[in-house]
Amino acid sequence: MGTLEGRTVVVVGAVSDAGRFLCACLCDAGARIVALDRDHDALWALARRAPDRIEPLAMDIMNPRRCVDFGRIWDKEPVHLLINLHPLRHPALGGRMITAVAGMCEALREGLLSGNGVVHTVWQEASQEDVHGQSVNQGLETLSRGLAGQFDIPTNGIVMGRTAKQRDLWHITQFLSSSEGRAISGAILPLR
Repeated sequence: MGTLEGRTVVVVGAVSDAGRFLCACLCDAGARIVALDRDHDALWALARRAPDRIEPLAMDIMNPRRCVDFGRIWDKEPVHLLINLHPLRHPALGGRMITAVAGMCEALREGLLSGNGVVHTVWQEASQEDVHGQSVNQGLETLSRGLAGQFDIPTNGIVMGRTAKQRDLWHITQFLSSSEGRAISGAILPLR
Protein backbone atom coordinates (compact mmCIF):
# COMPACT_ATOMS: atom_id res chain seq x y z
CA MET A 1 0.00 0.00 0.00
CA GLY A 2 2.43 2.63 -1.19
CA THR A 3 -0.27 5.27 -1.43
CA LEU A 4 -3.59 5.84 0.25
CA GLU A 5 -5.07 7.45 -2.87
CA GLY A 6 -8.47 5.89 -3.49
CA ARG A 7 -8.11 3.43 -0.60
CA THR A 8 -10.88 2.78 1.91
CA VAL A 9 -10.04 3.54 5.52
CA VAL A 10 -12.41 2.90 8.42
CA VAL A 11 -11.70 5.14 11.42
CA VAL A 12 -13.43 4.11 14.66
CA GLY A 13 -13.57 6.89 17.25
CA ALA A 14 -13.26 9.41 14.45
CA VAL A 15 -14.23 12.49 16.43
CA SER A 16 -11.49 12.07 19.02
CA ASP A 17 -8.68 14.62 18.66
CA ALA A 18 -6.47 11.99 17.02
CA GLY A 19 -9.37 10.89 14.81
CA ARG A 20 -10.04 14.36 13.47
CA PHE A 21 -6.32 14.85 12.81
CA LEU A 22 -5.93 11.48 11.06
CA CYS A 23 -9.08 12.04 8.99
CA ALA A 24 -7.63 15.35 7.74
CA CYS A 25 -4.32 13.65 6.87
CA LEU A 26 -6.10 10.75 5.18
CA CYS A 27 -8.20 13.20 3.14
CA ASP A 28 -5.04 14.99 2.03
CA ALA A 29 -3.59 11.60 1.04
CA GLY A 30 -6.65 10.90 -1.13
CA ALA A 31 -8.24 8.14 0.96
CA ARG A 32 -11.95 7.41 1.17
CA ILE A 33 -12.86 7.47 4.86
CA VAL A 34 -15.72 5.81 6.66
CA ALA A 35 -15.79 7.69 9.96
CA LEU A 36 -17.48 5.88 12.85
CA ASP A 37 -18.41 7.40 16.18
CA ARG A 38 -21.46 7.56 18.39
CA ASP A 39 -21.41 11.39 18.65
CA HIS A 40 -23.71 12.17 15.73
CA ASP A 41 -23.30 15.97 15.74
CA ALA A 42 -19.50 15.95 15.98
CA LEU A 43 -19.33 13.23 13.33
CA TRP A 44 -21.39 15.25 10.84
CA ALA A 45 -19.29 18.34 11.57
CA LEU A 46 -16.18 16.28 10.74
CA ALA A 47 -17.74 15.00 7.51
CA ARG A 48 -18.67 18.51 6.38
CA ARG A 49 -14.94 19.32 6.21
CA ALA A 50 -14.52 16.93 3.28
CA PRO A 51 -17.90 15.60 2.13
CA ASP A 52 -16.37 14.03 -0.98
CA ARG A 53 -13.91 12.01 1.15
CA ILE A 54 -15.56 11.35 4.53
CA GLU A 55 -18.66 9.22 4.93
CA PRO A 56 -20.02 9.54 8.49
CA LEU A 57 -21.68 6.66 10.26
CA ALA A 58 -23.08 7.32 13.73
CA MET A 59 -22.79 4.01 15.51
CA ASP A 60 -22.09 2.78 19.02
CA ILE A 61 -19.59 -0.06 18.60
CA MET A 62 -20.06 -0.88 22.29
CA ASN A 63 -23.23 -2.63 21.13
CA PRO A 64 -21.96 -5.97 19.75
CA ARG A 65 -25.11 -6.38 17.65
CA ARG A 66 -24.30 -3.15 15.79
CA CYS A 67 -20.83 -4.48 14.89
CA VAL A 68 -22.30 -7.74 13.61
CA ASP A 69 -24.91 -5.86 11.55
CA PHE A 70 -22.27 -3.48 10.18
CA GLY A 71 -20.05 -6.42 9.15
CA ARG A 72 -22.96 -8.19 7.50
CA ILE A 73 -23.81 -5.09 5.47
CA TRP A 74 -20.16 -4.32 4.65
CA ASP A 75 -19.49 -7.96 3.64
CA LYS A 76 -16.43 -8.28 1.39
CA GLU A 77 -16.18 -4.65 0.28
CA PRO A 78 -12.40 -4.01 0.46
CA VAL A 79 -11.06 -2.24 3.54
CA HIS A 80 -7.44 -1.21 3.22
CA LEU A 81 -6.96 0.15 6.72
CA LEU A 82 -8.91 -0.08 9.98
CA ILE A 83 -7.85 2.41 12.64
CA ASN A 84 -9.32 1.71 16.08
CA LEU A 85 -9.18 4.93 18.10
CA HIS A 86 -11.95 3.81 20.41
CA PRO A 87 -9.45 3.17 23.24
CA LEU A 88 -8.38 6.83 23.04
CA ARG A 89 -11.98 7.99 22.98
CA HIS A 90 -13.25 5.84 25.87
CA PRO A 91 -10.31 4.51 27.94
CA ALA A 92 -12.33 4.15 31.15
CA LEU A 93 -14.63 1.56 29.60
CA GLY A 94 -11.98 -1.14 29.99
CA GLY A 95 -13.11 -4.65 29.11
CA ARG A 96 -16.23 -3.47 27.26
CA MET A 97 -14.07 -1.28 25.05
CA ILE A 98 -11.60 -4.12 24.37
CA THR A 99 -14.51 -6.39 23.42
CA ALA A 100 -15.86 -3.68 21.10
CA VAL A 101 -12.48 -3.31 19.33
CA ALA A 102 -12.34 -7.07 18.81
CA GLY A 103 -15.94 -7.06 17.55
CA MET A 104 -15.20 -4.40 14.94
CA CYS A 105 -12.13 -6.30 13.72
CA GLU A 106 -14.21 -9.46 13.42
CA ALA A 107 -17.02 -7.57 11.66
CA LEU A 108 -14.66 -6.20 8.99
CA ARG A 109 -12.49 -9.31 8.66
CA GLU A 110 -13.78 -10.28 5.19
CA GLY A 111 -13.39 -6.71 3.92
CA LEU A 112 -9.88 -6.50 5.35
CA LEU A 113 -8.92 -9.78 3.68
CA SER A 114 -10.48 -8.61 0.41
CA GLY A 115 -8.62 -5.31 0.57
CA ASN A 116 -5.33 -6.80 1.76
CA GLY A 117 -5.87 -4.48 4.72
CA VAL A 118 -4.12 -3.74 7.97
CA VAL A 119 -5.41 -2.95 11.46
CA HIS A 120 -4.02 -0.36 13.88
CA THR A 121 -5.37 -0.06 17.41
CA VAL A 122 -4.27 3.07 19.25
CA TRP A 123 -4.36 3.75 22.98
CA GLN A 124 -2.92 6.14 25.53
CA GLU A 125 -0.08 4.97 27.75
CA ALA A 126 -1.27 4.63 31.34
CA SER A 127 0.74 6.08 34.20
CA GLN A 128 2.40 3.69 36.67
CA GLU A 129 -0.08 4.82 39.35
CA ASP A 130 -3.13 4.03 37.20
CA VAL A 131 -3.76 0.36 37.99
CA HIS A 132 -6.99 0.22 35.95
CA GLY A 133 -5.28 1.89 32.98
CA GLN A 134 -2.34 -0.52 33.19
CA SER A 135 -4.77 -3.47 33.12
CA VAL A 136 -6.60 -2.03 30.12
CA ASN A 137 -3.27 -1.47 28.33
CA GLN A 138 -2.27 -5.09 28.98
CA GLY A 139 -5.61 -6.24 27.60
CA LEU A 140 -5.15 -4.14 24.46
CA GLU A 141 -1.62 -5.49 23.97
CA THR A 142 -2.90 -9.05 24.28
CA LEU A 143 -5.78 -8.30 21.91
CA SER A 144 -3.52 -6.72 19.27
CA ARG A 145 -1.12 -9.66 19.29
CA GLY A 146 -3.97 -12.18 19.35
CA LEU A 147 -5.82 -10.59 16.44
CA ALA A 148 -2.64 -10.65 14.35
CA GLY A 149 -2.41 -14.41 14.73
CA GLN A 150 -6.12 -15.16 14.57
CA PHE A 151 -7.11 -13.15 11.49
CA ASP A 152 -4.02 -13.48 9.31
CA ILE A 153 -4.19 -9.71 8.84
CA PRO A 154 -1.31 -7.39 9.83
CA THR A 155 -2.45 -6.02 13.18
CA ASN A 156 -0.47 -3.77 15.50
CA GLY A 157 -0.95 -1.72 18.62
CA ILE A 158 0.26 1.86 18.86
CA VAL A 159 0.73 3.30 22.34
CA MET A 160 0.62 7.09 22.57
CA GLY A 161 3.06 8.27 25.22
CA ARG A 162 2.30 11.41 27.20
CA THR A 163 4.48 13.55 24.92
CA ALA A 164 3.63 11.86 21.60
CA LYS A 165 2.36 14.16 18.87
CA GLN A 166 -0.47 13.46 16.46
CA ARG A 167 1.90 13.90 13.51
CA ASP A 168 3.94 10.98 14.93
CA LEU A 169 0.78 8.87 14.86
CA TRP A 170 0.22 9.89 11.23
CA HIS A 171 3.80 8.95 10.27
CA ILE A 172 3.62 5.51 11.90
CA THR A 173 0.18 4.97 10.33
CA GLN A 174 1.63 5.72 6.90
CA PHE A 175 4.58 3.42 7.45
CA LEU A 176 2.59 0.48 8.85
CA SER A 177 0.20 0.81 5.89
CA SER A 178 3.02 0.70 3.33
CA SER A 179 4.28 -2.44 1.63
CA GLU A 180 7.35 -2.39 3.90
CA GLY A 181 5.30 -1.84 7.05
CA ARG A 182 2.88 -4.64 6.25
CA ALA A 183 5.63 -7.11 7.19
CA ILE A 184 5.21 -5.99 10.81
CA SER A 185 2.38 -7.68 12.66
CA GLY A 186 1.66 -8.39 16.30
CA ALA A 187 3.89 -5.53 17.42
CA ILE A 188 3.18 -2.99 20.13
CA LEU A 189 4.77 0.26 19.05
CA PRO A 190 5.28 3.01 21.63
CA LEU A 191 5.23 6.62 20.43
CA ARG A 192 7.12 8.88 22.81
